[in-house]
Amino acid sequence: MSSIKKNVIWVMFLSIFLKGIGFLNRIVIAAYFGATVNTDAYYVATGLIDGILSIVLASASVCLIQIYISVGKEEKKKAISFYLELFLVVLLLAMAAMILFSDPVAHALAPDWESEQRQVSQYLKLASAALPFMGVVMILGAALQGENSFTPIKLTGTVSSLVSIVSVVLLQGRMGIDVLLFAYVLSYVLNALMIFACARKYIKICLVSLKNQKLLLDLLKLMAPLVIGNAAHELNLLIDKVVGTKIASGAITSLSYATTLYLFIEGILIQSYVMVLYPDFTMCVKQDRKDTLISHIKESVTVLISLLAPITVISIFHARDIVGLLFARGAFGEDALEMTSAALVGYCIGFLPLALRDIQIKLCYSYKNTKDPMLIGIAAVLLNIVLDYAIGLNFGIIGLTLSTAIANLFSVACLAFPLKKYGLGTLRYMERRSMAFLVFANALCLAALLAMDRLGVPFLISIALSLLLYAMLLYALDFEKVRTNGWRGPKRTSLQLAGKKK
Repeated sequence: MSSIKKNVIWVMFLSIFLKGIGFLNRIVIAAYFGATVNTDAYYVATGLIDGILSIVLASASVCLIQIYISVGKEEKKKAISFYLELFLVVLLLAMAAMILFSDPVAHALAPDWESEQRQVSQYLKLASAALPFMGVVMILGAALQGENSFTPIKLTGTVSSLVSIVSVVLLQGRMGIDVLLFAYVLSYVLNALMIFACARKYIKICLVSLKNQKLLLDLLKLMAPLVIGNAAHELNLLIDKVVGTKIASGAITSLSYATTLYLFIEGILIQSYVMVLYPDFTMCVKQDRKDTLISHIKESVTVLISLLAPITVISIFHARDIVGLLFARGAFGEDALEMTSAALVGYCIGFLPLALRDIQIKLCYSYKNTKDPMLIGIAAVLLNIVLDYAIGLNFGIIGLTLSTAIANLFSVACLAFPLKKYGLGTLRYMERRSMAFLVFANALCLAALLAMDRLGVPFLISIALSLLLYAMLLYALDFEKVRTNGWRGPKRTSLQLAGKKK
């Protein structure tokens, strides 16, 4: 088995475990609180705080890793201390501003709500208490990653999910929905303590002057493109929530539940695969091995499509059954089931464009081209925002998620142009014979689903049999482009090939 395959499998299994706990957290929240205007208020408020985390702190963390690796041991201590002090000051000021201006911010986030705006305002004040602890997690987390210690920062999401699950189960009766805010802040406090304890092994924090202009300018130069790209993405998410407040009570919460399912598949299949491929793409470009690079592109495109196509078909066909199985208990009612199922259908349509887009972006990065993906990403976000209002307000929650799928497809088309400069592409490597086979196999999969639905076969059995049929088609037809590196069966030896020629 190749090293790429081994790494992909390991990352997939790790993602299943870590994301599985996060998924369980959403199931628990759905069971206790359902999808109401109160949960909408929670997701609107914490979504804005998470947006600050993504725009500022996540961008800074990526840049700090580069700075940290490039300096000596003593300079590392000063640099991390400087950035930690800097961001603590900035985030404390941001927290104070959020507390002072929470009312107008709540009005901007939910203009069509009346009494619920007070709840959003209150939640913003409470959630902003997490900002300083976010700073500790991201800044010291960057130092840990610079020391090749990745486990602590990967575990922060798991810690947050476990804190949320335990808090909801134990304290929901006393605190009601406010327990979600309590768990939100507490999780960042515990994560900050964990990261600080792990970072002490490598870094000793000291007081330094905040007048070091070189460290500040170095960070700002690196951060600028990332901040712009992340800000565009977060603006898109924010608009989704604003439009969601105009659709129906519980729409934002239902969107969040559907997003959890969407990200679960994306993280396990797409991100795990592409994350492992990226270093290999980069090495091929560095060593000018274009034939090998093209071979990897062909394999990655075909494998991802062959994996995601049946998942897309099954998820769309059985969206209501899947959502019902996972969430339909406790306070999760019929309206929430309908909205979450509709949102999931729109997201599933975008699985294939999302996979192609991520491969194209990593190819651009391999050639040290970050400008074109950033500009195309901003254009896709603007398109998504326009479609949110054009489609979302007319077709409801499915319009919001369908807008995301269309924006991803737009990105795929646009990213083909910068890749032409390098004599590459992704669409050109989707050979007609490969795609014809996949269309045929998935059409049979859909026909099997329809037949079993009419016969009243339970949906889990229907899904299992449809996937088995699909896998048998891949194996029986011995399709070369689908069964790459291991799906083809054992490799023939030179003696066997020579015998065949005779």
